[in-house]
Amino acid sequence: MDEHEKHGPSYRQYAIVFAGLAVLTAITVAVSYSSLAESTRVAIAFTIAGVKTLMVAMIFMHLRFESRPIVVFAIMPVLVAMIFILAIAPDIGK
Repeated sequence: MDEHEKHGPSYRQYAIVFAGLAVLTAITVAVSYSSLAESTRVAIAFTIAGVKTLMVAMIFMHLRFESRPIVVFAIMPVLVAMIFILAIAPDIGK
Protein backbone atom coordinates (compact mmCIF):
# COMPACT_ATOMS: atom_id res chain seq x y z
CA MET A 1 0.00 0.00 0.00
CA ASP A 2 1.24 3.50 -0.86
CA GLU A 3 2.28 5.77 2.01
CA HIS A 4 -0.34 8.40 1.14
CA GLU A 5 -3.14 5.85 1.00
CA LYS A 6 -2.67 4.74 4.58
CA HIS A 7 -1.98 8.21 6.03
CA GLY A 8 -4.45 10.39 4.15
CA PRO A 9 -7.57 11.96 5.60
CA SER A 10 -10.78 9.98 5.82
CA TYR A 11 -14.07 10.98 4.22
CA ARG A 12 -15.26 12.00 7.68
CA GLN A 13 -12.34 14.44 8.01
CA TYR A 14 -13.14 15.90 4.59
CA ALA A 15 -16.76 16.39 5.66
CA ILE A 16 -15.73 18.04 8.93
CA VAL A 17 -13.38 20.44 7.12
CA PHE A 18 -16.08 21.23 4.57
CA ALA A 19 -18.57 22.00 7.35
CA GLY A 20 -15.96 24.13 9.12
CA LEU A 21 -15.26 26.09 5.94
CA ALA A 22 -18.99 26.66 5.43
CA VAL A 23 -19.45 27.88 9.01
CA LEU A 24 -16.44 30.19 8.79
CA THR A 25 -17.73 31.60 5.51
CA ALA A 26 -21.11 32.28 7.12
CA ILE A 27 -19.38 34.02 10.03
CA THR A 28 -17.36 36.17 7.61
CA VAL A 29 -20.53 37.22 5.77
CA ALA A 30 -22.30 37.98 9.06
CA VAL A 31 -19.38 40.09 10.27
CA SER A 32 -19.32 42.02 6.99
CA TYR A 33 -22.92 43.13 7.63
CA SER A 34 -22.35 43.94 11.31
CA SER A 35 -22.06 47.42 12.78
CA LEU A 36 -18.45 46.93 13.88
CA ALA A 37 -15.79 49.38 12.77
CA GLU A 38 -14.44 48.72 9.29
CA SER A 39 -10.94 48.00 10.55
CA THR A 40 -12.31 45.45 13.01
CA ARG A 41 -14.38 43.75 10.30
CA VAL A 42 -11.35 43.57 8.02
CA ALA A 43 -9.17 42.15 10.81
CA ILE A 44 -11.77 39.49 11.59
CA ALA A 45 -12.17 38.64 7.91
CA PHE A 46 -8.41 38.25 7.44
CA THR A 47 -8.12 36.11 10.57
CA ILE A 48 -10.90 33.82 9.37
CA ALA A 49 -9.33 33.68 5.91
CA GLY A 50 -6.04 32.60 7.48
CA VAL A 51 -7.75 29.83 9.45
CA LYS A 52 -9.56 28.64 6.32
CA THR A 53 -6.29 28.66 4.38
CA LEU A 54 -4.64 26.50 7.01
CA MET A 55 -7.57 24.08 7.00
CA VAL A 56 -7.42 23.68 3.23
CA ALA A 57 -3.63 23.35 3.16
CA MET A 58 -3.46 20.82 5.95
CA ILE A 59 -6.26 18.54 4.79
CA PHE A 60 -6.94 19.03 1.07
CA MET A 61 -3.29 19.57 0.16
CA HIS A 62 -2.27 16.77 2.58
CA LEU A 63 0.41 18.92 4.25
CA ARG A 64 -0.59 17.42 7.59
CA PHE A 65 0.85 14.12 6.42
CA GLU A 66 4.03 15.43 4.75
CA SER A 67 7.53 15.86 6.11
CA ARG A 68 8.64 19.16 7.60
CA PRO A 69 10.70 20.36 4.58
CA ILE A 70 7.71 19.90 2.26
CA VAL A 71 5.50 21.91 4.62
CA VAL A 72 8.10 24.70 4.87
CA PHE A 73 8.42 24.90 1.08
CA ALA A 74 4.64 25.09 0.76
CA ILE A 75 4.25 27.82 3.40
CA MET A 76 7.16 30.07 2.37
CA PRO A 77 5.46 31.57 -0.73
CA VAL A 78 2.42 32.46 1.37
CA LEU A 79 4.61 34.26 3.90
CA VAL A 80 6.47 36.14 1.15
CA ALA A 81 3.15 37.19 -0.41
CA MET A 82 1.92 38.44 2.98
CA ILE A 83 5.12 40.47 3.42
CA PHE A 84 4.66 42.04 -0.01
CA ILE A 85 1.02 42.88 0.71
CA LEU A 86 1.90 44.45 4.05
CA ALA A 87 4.77 46.35 2.44
CA ILE A 88 2.52 48.00 -0.16
CA ALA A 89 -0.48 48.47 2.13
CA PRO A 90 0.52 52.02 3.22
CA ASP A 91 0.79 53.08 -0.43
CA ILE A 92 -2.72 51.92 -1.33
CA GLY A 93 -4.46 52.79 1.95
CA LYS A 94 -7.15 55.41 2.34
